[in-house]
Amino acid sequence: MVKRVIFALVVIALLALPTLAQETENSLLYNGIGFTYSPELGMNVNVMDYPGDPVDMMQPGGPIPPHTVFYFYDDLQNNYGWAVSDAAITVFNVGALSGYEFYEAEVARMRDLLAQRPDLSTFEVNSETDQLYLPFLPVFPAAQAIRARSSYFETQSLSGITYVTMYRQDVSPFLANEFIYTVQALTADGQYYVSAIQRVTVSGFPTEYPTDLDYETFSANYMTYLAESVATINSADASGITPSPDLLTRAMNSLTIGIPTVDSAGGSSVPPTPGVVNTDPTLGGLAGTWNLVSYGAADAPTAAVADIPATLTFSEAGVNGNVGCNGFGGSFAYENNTLTVSSLASTMMACAEPIMQQEFAVTSALQGAQTFAIAGDTLTITYTLEDGTSGVITLTRVA
Repeated sequence: MVKRVIFALVVIALLALPTLAQETENSLLYNGIGFTYSPELGMNVNVMDYPGDPVDMMQPGGPIPPHTVFYFYDDLQNNYGWAVSDAAITVFNVGALSGYEFYEAEVARMRDLLAQRPDLSTFEVNSETDQLYLPFLPVFPAAQAIRARSSYFETQSLSGITYVTMYRQDVSPFLANEFIYTVQALTADGQYYVSAIQRVTVSGFPTEYPTDLDYETFSANYMTYLAESVATINSADASGITPSPDLLTRAMNSLTIGIPTVDSAGGSSVPPTPGVVNTDPTLGGLAGTWNLVSYGAADAPTAAVADIPATLTFSEAGVNGNVGCNGFGGSFAYENNTLTVSSLASTMMACAEPIMQQEFAVTSALQGAQTFAIAGDTLTITYTLEDGTSGVITLTRVA
């Protein structure tokens, strides 16, 4: 069985906001991949690290290589999956694609396209003898039926293309809500391929299949139908495509990725992008790894579960740790003795109840962190408990 490790982004502040107030953009930093995004792209975000299928696996679309993907969704039933989430941003390490021939081919096509810079409009309409398509990952087990509103995409760190598309396994009319807006790009160093896809509805197309469709006549005039569909999409005004493609484009404009490394076994890792910018290498004394001693009420703390490693590490990349079960990480900011921890993401494994209680208490406390103090090798972090009283996390520095 393919092992899938799913991460859930914890955005407590976002969940507390009323819908009409969702106007600010959120920041997300995970494993060196960072970007900002509008809640309109999706009220919730799940992050999945996929370890990769065996390269000889036989399945439609071929085996899927290692990748990290961020799924955006409103409906909790659509919490992950390229086919069902409202939007997704996927990062593939090019060095880890060896043996995944379909994915290697798409990367090669993107490189050629960016090197030659042809007029993208020539890809928008198929002819009877030439089935055209533009680079697209992930590989879908279907045909790229259409391309429209195509253009080149450039930022300081990314080069690629944007377009509206649809994938089909048959010859049939397009429905308004079946379209995909996508940004497909390579990082400036060529080490990462980034795919961003967003489900969009395009006005001018039906919402249901016509009940009186003459399939034989439709099939015979399919090329004309494709050309008319491209024209409809290209002529749609900004309000005719919803949600706005600008939501995804803005997220991609802000995207940054750490410098990649590829190990001797062909695997890949991404050093974190610095989350704290300062000139103090000690990070106010926080830098380093700390063992959990206790947490909870200041006058009656709960001791850490015995004989279970529980640590917290502060570095220029952010804060990360494991207090018994799941690994977690996020960003932090400090000034004098104040401390703010945000955008914590955590693995979602189940463990023994005492450990899960400890994990929930500590991660919740970190998200509500207020001040910190260091005395010798002891670090204390204060926060407020649900009853309004003071809580304290106590840790000791790892030698």
